Amino acid sequence: MGATLAPGAKVTQVAAQADIRPSQIYRWRHDLLAPQRMVPAVVTGQSSEPTSSPVLVIEVRGATVRVMADAPSSLVTAALRAFRQS
Repeated sequence: MGATLAPGAKVTQVAAQADIRPSQIYRWRHDLLAPQRMVPAVVTGQSSEPTSSPVLVIEVRGATVRVMADAPSSLVTAALRAFRQS
């Protein structure tokens, strides 16, 4: 899909090169770029300690989310919705 976002790229040409239908690329774009489904995240290997203490720690399905005091409420809401939907 990244190739379709390059300046001057044509979805039909990229789709033809990948032997898929242009509608599939548009569907992927819709699914992947929809604001309500995108959640910025940082994935780390072993436990890395934040520079300050989190005010909220949520453990769900083996993942740990640490919410810092200065985290924007919109980010926290998006992250929690993503866990709920998965």
